[in-house]
Amino acid sequence: MDRRTSQRIDTALAHGLAAGSHSSLGAPGRDSAAFQDTLIQDTPVRPGPPQIQTTPPSDDGRAPSLGSPTASSPDGPVFDKNRVIDEYGFYEGTSDASTPQTVTSSERKHIIERETEWLGMLEDWEWAKSKKKMRIKKLCREGIPDSVRANVWMMLAGVNKIREVGLYESLVRSTDAPSIFDIIERDINRCYPNHMMFAQKGGEGQHNLRKVLRAYALYNPELGYCQGMGMLVGLLLMRMSPEDAFWLLAATLKFYIPGYHSANLYELRVDATAFELAMQKHLKQLGRHMAKIEVSPLTYMTQWFLTLYTMALPWRTVLRVWDMFFCDGPKALFRVGLGIMATKKGYLLKHCPSASDAVPFLLQVPHEFVDPDALMAACLKIKIKREEVDKFRARAKRSHASLDENLNRLK
Repeated sequence: MDRRTSQRIDTALAHGLAAGSHSSLGAPGRDSAAFQDTLIQDTPVRPGPPQIQTTPPSDDGRAPSLGSPTASSPDGPVFDKNRVIDEYGFYEGTSDASTPQTVTSSERKHIIERETEWLGMLEDWEWAKSKKKMRIKKLCREGIPDSVRANVWMMLAGVNKIREVGLYESLVRSTDAPSIFDIIERDINRCYPNHMMFAQKGGEGQHNLRKVLRAYALYNPELGYCQGMGMLVGLLLMRMSPEDAFWLLAATLKFYIPGYHSANLYELRVDATAFELAMQKHLKQLGRHMAKIEVSPLTYMTQWFLTLYTMALPWRTVLRVWDMFFCDGPKALFRVGLGIMATKKGYLLKHCPSASDAVPFLLQVPHEFVDPDALMAACLKIKIKREEVDKFRARAKRSHASLDENLNRLK
């Protein structure tokens, strides 16, 4: 990594992340508002999360009106009982709401066939994992049916490797109240305010979100809590019980993205450099253009990777990205990012002559990705293997080590 590149990354980190906060139980965190503003308020609210349907649909097939936040106040969302929700639990008329999707009889039949196949594999997961690896990958790329999605994610992530019976409940019952809890509390109202589960201040959804985040902070005191984790937990709570959400969060942070939410975001910074190297190989012209206008991936992929695209894509597409992520691992984050860049290459080259043009555009991922198949097709055109990502990461770590060594000499 040359000096200009390292300066761009340091500048991006200083402006985009230093204002934020990370907290562990051993070191009380700074105020989280600045970083959360960077992730949420300065970018469009990402199209929304999924939900577990708890009430029957109305005659027209829509979920019934359960109330919605019509505005935000200093104390959190304002609740209104006269709004309908979309299929994922987001209030219609908000920027999070998904457009209605019509499912044909043949598509419905295909969904049922996939559900049946998944159920069969879940009955003997160890056998399926060893004997049907490629079939599992294909089914994940097609999209896991909602009815089995939560169970498949937990199996793919290896939750059973770390789950300890009774531990979650003991953490929830703990009387410890470290200062990190204050940071968590200030972020509760910011997580999915347009979703029926979290719109009501002090409601069950916010209560469960608080429980899981606090439990994890006690479970992993070295990491504690970092902004972006609430978005992950919120999505999980829309699909599973609080205890399952806790263990899947723990598995995700341990096995998939360790270090992303650490105090110095080291692994995220490494992956920003690795992503730049990937662009230089797979999207050479665009990579040169982004380097010329001095836009480091860190300025836009921080939001993408930290929240696993929950703030960047329409919700139907977010779920498909997570299906691929739990199957393929962190490589999927690179592939999705490269797919987005490849799809918008023409616009970035023609209409983004400066960083001030490119960065806001990349933080507001285009709405054509409301069709998850369009993004999946773009991603799968990027032929990148896990070994290649590992090589990019190794090069990035050497570059960061060299940079750190040079900086230490200057001190």
